[in-house]
Amino acid sequence: MNELRIVALPQRAVVEVTGRDRLRFLHGMCTNEIKKLTPGQGARAAVVSRQGKMLGLFHALVLDNSLRLFTDRDNVPALLAALQRYIIADDVTFKPLEDPVAVVFGPGARALLKLPELPDGHGLLRDGLTIVRDRLLHEEAYEIAGPGPAPTASTETWDSARIAAGVPRWGVDMGPDLLPMEAGLEPVAISYSKGCYIGQEVIQRVKTYSEPPRMLVSLAFDGAAVPSAGAALTADGAEAGTVPSTSG
Repeated sequence: MNELRIVALPQRAVVEVTGRDRLRFLHGMCTNEIKKLTPGQGARAAVVSRQGKMLGLFHALVLDNSLRLFTDRDNVPALLAALQRYIIADDVTFKPLEDPVAVVFGPGARALLKLPELPDGHGLLRDGLTIVRDRLLHEEAYEIAGPGPAPTASTETWDSARIAAGVPRWGVDMGPDLLPMEAGLEPVAISYSKGCYIGQEVIQRVKTYSEPPRMLVSLAFDGAAVPSAGAALTADGAEAGTVPSTSG
């Protein structure tokens, strides 16, 4: 990935969260620290069931008067249903936005967008664009929502880049059958020191007393044919897993 790429991501969406209780409410509903974030800061987090299985995954960016949640479009209905069912007297509103989403990554991405140095997960709102830095994909990678620069590469280019970087996609590599740790999200989306949330006991128990029963991992095939998505993998004659995403 030694070339600057701009890719439109119609499979991605942004949800705006408003209301005076937005930080407290979202903090109490997800796996990561949200309440202590200040404008310009962001974090990845999952919403899980009482059994610890993921109901949704998002990248939250805190702004002055709202939050913006970057997530997969196919996950929006289930994610909002999981959050909104617990709104009682809370002043919080979730609104899916129509802004197009794209990713800019590769050398020169920061210069193209004229950005200051941003830590991973942090971002800003400027000239109608919501921008968050995503170092998981690339050292210089930014997800943007709004009228940004014109695409220069296909969605397949982004898909190959995220697979090479080990970044899972909702509905393809992970979904409601997995614990967040099984999807490799523990280092970036789970805080073990924050307050209570639904499913926390299961997440904490796995951390303290056992290990995830399965794990999403990256495999490289040197000189061998790359298996197709959905193919079963075997080891010593026993089934070892299934291939969710591939990149030739």
